[in-house]
Amino acid sequence: MERFGWEDGLHTFDRTTGKFRRHSYDPAHPNRLSRPPVKNKYVYTPDYISFIMEDASGKVWIGTFEGAISVYDPDTNTCKFYDVHDDHKGNLNGTGYWNALQTSDRTIWIATEGKGVYKVKPYATTVPRVNLHKTVIYIAEDDSENLWIGTQSGLVRKFANGKQETLLFDKDSTNSANVITSLILDKDHVWASSGAGLHDIDPKTIKVKTLRHLPENNASLASNFVNVLEKARAGRLWLGTNDKGVDLFDPKKNIFTHFANNPSDTTSLSNNRVMSIAEDRDKNFWIGTFLGLNKFDSVTQTFKRYLKQLAIITLYQDHRGEFWCGTDAGLFRYDSVNDQFVKFTDKSGLISPTMVIGSMSEDGDDNLWIPTPQKGIVRPDKQREHTLALNENQGVNRQNLFSRGFVMKSGELLFGDTHGY
Repeated sequence: MERFGWEDGLHTFDRTTGKFRRHSYDPAHPNRLSRPPVKNKYVYTPDYISFIMEDASGKVWIGTFEGAISVYDPDTNTCKFYDVHDDHKGNLNGTGYWNALQTSDRTIWIATEGKGVYKVKPYATTVPRVNLHKTVIYIAEDDSENLWIGTQSGLVRKFANGKQETLLFDKDSTNSANVITSLILDKDHVWASSGAGLHDIDPKTIKVKTLRHLPENNASLASNFVNVLEKARAGRLWLGTNDKGVDLFDPKKNIFTHFANNPSDTTSLSNNRVMSIAEDRDKNFWIGTFLGLNKFDSVTQTFKRYLKQLAIITLYQDHRGEFWCGTDAGLFRYDSVNDQFVKFTDKSGLISPTMVIGSMSEDGDDNLWIPTPQKGIVRPDKQREHTLALNENQGVNRQNLFSRGFVMKSGELLFGDTHGY
C-alpha cells in the first residue's frame, strides 16, 4: 500500500485494484488514518502535507507545513497526532516542517522553516543489565526457570528466586576448565563444554564428571577444547572442537565418533575449527567451521561444502522455516530450491554485506535479534524488511557483546557481554 499526500488530501494506493483512497481528517474519529487537521493560517500557501516517512518500526510519519504531525501505526490501524506547542525543551514548536529523515540509530531528524532541525527519539529506551563482573558466553534455562550461565570463569546457576551460586571445575578461576563455551540441559544432565573437556553435571547433586581426550583411547574426546554443543538424535550429542573437527558422542556407550578434515577428500569436513552446529526441520545437520559450512549426510557419513572461504559463526532456523547462516562477512539465507546460500541485506541498510554476525535468536513476534560488533543488537522485523538497532544510545556497548542471544520462557531476551548480560 503506497501513501501520497498534498494539501488536505492523504491518499493510499491499492496496488491490487489500482485505485486511490482519500483519508480526510474526521474530528468524530480522530484516531483514524489521516493527515493532521488542516489549519490554513497563512494566505500565501495552503497547509499542505510536506513529508511522509516510514520509521524502523513500520509506523508512518505524516508532516504538514503548519506544524502538526500524525503518526500512523499499521498494526493497530490508528493515528496519533502531535501538534505545535509552546517553545520549551521536549516539545515541537513552530511551523514549516519541510522534511524528515531517520538515521540508523532510529533517531528522526525533522527540518523546519526558521526553527532549525529537530532531533526526535520516539523509541529511546535503555536496555536493563545484570552485572556479574565476568564475561558471559552462553545462557540456558531449566524447567524450573533457573538460569545456567556459562562464563569465562565458571558456571553460574541463578535461581528463579534471585539467589545464585558459581561452580568452578578447577580451583584456579582462570583455568581453561572454567571457560564454559556452550550448554545443553536435559532431565538428568547439564552438559557444559569448556576449554578443558566436556563437563557432565548432575543438576540435583551438582556432582561433576569431566570427559577429556585420552591419547591411548581413540574413542575418547578428540580435543579438550570444545567450542559448541548441539543435541543429536537418539540421545547423542554433537561436539564442535577448536582444532580436531566435530565429534558425535553416545553417552550410553561413552564413545566419541570423530569427523575431521582430510585435505585429499573434498567430502570430509572443510576445516577442523568448528564454530557452530544446527539441525534443520528436514533433519539435516549443519556444521559451521572457520573455513566453510558443511551439511552432513548420515547415510554416507560425508559432508557437502558451502561458503567455503567464510567463517561460519552462527546457524539458525526461524519459525517460518528459513535457514540462516551468520558469517564474518555478512548474513546468508538458504535457498533450498537451488541448494545455495544467498546474501541477505535489509531495506534500511543496517545489515551490511560485510557485517560480522555474532548469533541469531527469535522473539515471540518472529523478529530476529542479532548481536554484532558494528551496529550493536540489530532486529529485523518478522517480514525481514525493516531493521532497528540497539547500541550505545540504549546502553548497549556493541564492542562488548560476547555471547549468543537467548530467549527465556517468559519471552525476555538475554545477551551476554564482557561484564554480565
